[in-house]
This record gives sequence, structure tokens and C-alpha cells, in this order.
Amino acid sequence: MYPNPQEALPLPPRPNVEQYKKLAKDLVKSCKSGDPAAFRAWAFQWVEALAALQQERRAFRNEAEITARQKQVEQFARSRMSGGGEHASRCLLADAQFVIARAHGFLSWPKFVKHLESLAQALSWDDSEALLPVSEPTSIFCSPMSSISETIGHG
Repeated sequence: MYPNPQEALPLPPRPNVEQYKKLAKDLVKSCKSGDPAAFRAWAFQWVEALAALQQERRAFRNEAEITARQKQVEQFARSRMSGGGEHASRCLLADAQFVIARAHGFLSWPKFVKHLESLAQALSWDDSEALLPVSEPTSIFCSPMSSISETIGHG
């Protein structure tokens, strides 16, 4: 099943569930448009945006790799959203969400969303810690130097 773990798209530095919901809705619109180029435009725009957000370009080594990833995403989206079989021409939001989750290497949309929410919580916790004044200890183990000296017998 697409993608292989080595081919999963990297997440942006601060992934946002709401942005991914919008991305899924945009894929549904592309599917419903009937325009054969709509899947390509959607995939190229998404992968290009991800590549631009990567601080470390390890995820995308060069333009050829970006183009290859765009084509993979396009083909997967097209086959899932409007290809043959049981998913033919349904253009369902659930299928669009599945495409996005799988492209990032997750087995399902709910697992993907749960991961994004845990990242958001961790990032907001890190941000709130960064806002503490420098003079206040951020841990119960922090003590003024005079107390530490007294504790070890140098006071």
C-alpha cells in the first residue's frame, strides 16, 4: 500500500489539523471538478508547499525528487478518489482524508489526526514554557545557588 515508509511525505514544522481538513476538502473539489488536470494541480501545490516548509532539505533532495513525490501523490489520489473498483467517482471526504493520511505514512485519518493533535499539544506546551521569565525556575529541581551550596555543605 502507498506509500512505502521511505516515501512518506514529511510533516511541516507546525502541522495543523484544520489546514489538513481544508486540504482534504480541496481534494474533494478537485475530484468533483471533472478536470483531468485537477488532481495534478492539487498534488503539485501540496507537495511543493511541503517542500518549501522543510527546514532541512533531507526530505526532498532535489527538484526531481519533489516532482516524483508529486506524481506519486497525484496517482494515489486519482486512484483512490476516482479510479476503478469500489471507489469509482465517489469523491468522498473520507477518501480524501485517507489519501492525505497515507501520503504522510499513517494507516488512517483518525490516527493521523491524533498524532497531529498530540504534536500541537506538545508544541503549545513548549511555547508556554518558553514564555516563562528567566528568573523563575521551570522545574521543581531548580533551586537558588545558596540553597544548593548549603545542601552540599559548602555554605
